[in-house]
Amino acid sequence: LADIQDVFNEAGFEVGLHSSYPAALNYELLEEEFDLLKRLSHNTVISNRNHFLNFSLTHTPLILEKAGIKCDTTFYYNNICGFMRHKTCSPFYFYSHQDNRIVDVIEIPTVIMDSTLFNYLSCTDEDAYEKSIEVLGKVRGRGGVACINWHNETSAPEYGWYSTYQDVLRWMKDSGACTYTT
Repeated sequence: LADIQDVFNEAGFEVGLHSSYPAALNYELLEEEFDLLKRLSHNTVISNRNHFLNFSLTHTPLILEKAGIKCDTTFYYNNICGFMRHKTCSPFYFYSHQDNRIVDVIEIPTVIMDSTLFNYLSCTDEDAYEKSIEVLGKVRGRGGVACINWHNETSAPEYGWYSTYQDVLRWMKDSGACTYTT
């Protein structure tokens, strides 16, 4: 793992945390996972996405901030594509009503996830591509920023979802989108 991390670090890649489901509500657990990744990656880790999109609006941003995480992509409904939960395609900060302040964790809005398209919405490849392009076209039209959550295991042949991801990335490239993967 250390050798792979050195290659990532030399290439300038960022490594983000994919925290466990309970870590969204448990600072000690999140801190343990975060510290382990920082030690293993030999690098600064600043970003996160919670497993299964577990997120409490009143607790998770404060837990992330306390742990030192600066960027998150968790705030998304797993059964709806687009802007239904955050209503924007611009990065934003959460506000803590209990502390009466802005929380120092920027949220990059997730707008598409593979399992939303194929599991929750039962899309065909063509439908998944069309829905993705519809949403990303809105992001592009507004000069926005968005996160696409496409799981690494879905590139396996038995899933059959990888070609759609490649098509979406090709559309983004052809449209002049700036892309990053995490």
